[in-house]
Amino acid sequence: MSEQKNQHQGYLLLGVALAIGIIVSSFILSQAIKSRNYNSISVKGLAEKNIVSNIAVWEPQVQVWSANLSEAYSKIKQDADRFYNFLLSKGIPKDEITLVSLENTVTYEKQGYEDNVARKTGYQLIQRFRIESKDVQKISRISQEASEILSAGVELISQPPDYYYNGLENEKIELLGLATKDAFRRAEELAKVAGTKVSGLKSATQGIFQITGKHSMEVSDWGIFDTKSIEKTIKCVVSIEFYTK
Repeated sequence: MSEQKNQHQGYLLLGVALAIGIIVSSFILSQAIKSRNYNSISVKGLAEKNIVSNIAVWEPQVQVWSANLSEAYSKIKQDADRFYNFLLSKGIPKDEITLVSLENTVTYEKQGYEDNVARKTGYQLIQRFRIESKDVQKISRISQEASEILSAGVELISQPPDYYYNGLENEKIELLGLATKDAFRRAEELAKVAGTKVSGLKSATQGIFQITGKHSMEVSDWGIFDTKSIEKTIKCVVSIEFYTK
C-alpha cells in the first residue's frame, strides 16, 4: 500500500513538473514572439523640391505637298529657309538650330473598294528642326509666336517644347537624404508613444520619383516624368524599417 502511495506521489510530482515546464516554455516563447514582433518600426519618409527647367528642346517641322517631286523639293527648301531665318530673327543662335532630317512620303489615292488599286497622287516632304537652348523662357515664347510664319505661306507643324532639368540626378540624391531624415523623425515619434527608442536602421527601400508640374497632385505607380512644364516638383518616398530598444 505504501509503495502504491509513493508511486502515486511520484506521478503527481512529475505532472506538476511538466505543467511548470510548459508554463515556463510558453512564457519564454511568448516573450520571443513579442520581441520579434515589436523590435522594429516601419515608416515612410517624404521629401519634395521645386525646380525650374534649364534646358528647352523644341522640334517643329515644315511640310509641303506637290504632285511633282521636283516642285515639292524646291518648295520645302524655300519654306525651310524661311522658317530658319524666322528663328534667327527671333534671336536663336545658329548653333542651337539643327536640321534633323528630310522625310519624303509618296501619297496615293485609292481607286475603288474591290480591286484595291491605288493611284499615286504626289509627294509630301517634311523638314524636321531641333532647337535646343538653355534660354528656356525665350524658346517658350518663340514657340508660341511661330504661327506668324503661317502668313508667309509656310505650313508649320509644331508641338510645345519639352523642358528638362540638367542636374536632376544630384537633386534625387539630396531628396533621398531628406526623405530618410523625415522617416527617422516619424519613427522617433512613434517610438516615443510606444515607450521605446529608435536604435538603428534595419532596412530601407527607395520608392519611385514623381516629377510633375508644380502644384500637381498627380502620381503614378510607375513614376511620372513631366517634360511639358517649366516649373516642376520632384517628389521622393522611401520605406524604412528601424530597430527599436
